[in-house]
Amino acid sequence: MDYKNLAKILIAFSALFLPFWVTSIIFVFCVLFFDKFYFGIFVFFFIEIIFGAENYNILNFPGAIFFSSVAVYFLINFLKKFINVRKNESF
Repeated sequence: MDYKNLAKILIAFSALFLPFWVTSIIFVFCVLFFDKFYFGIFVFFFIEIIFGAENYNILNFPGAIFFSSVAVYFLINFLKKFINVRKNESF
């Protein structure tokens, strides 16, 4: 199984059954390690639709979780340009 598909399953499971902060940490690591991880943004949109009005109302702003996930996604992708990671081709 591909690692990106495994990460998608893990983040979907954490969105449904684990606390919000666990999903946020998994999302940050997935965006760091995988290119174009749009599934994480979709999961936060899903969280906003299912749980947003009841539990995660940040400053009475509807959609704050979704928009903050989009901002984190673009911020991490911007910062990834400045991180020099040498890929080892021997593996």
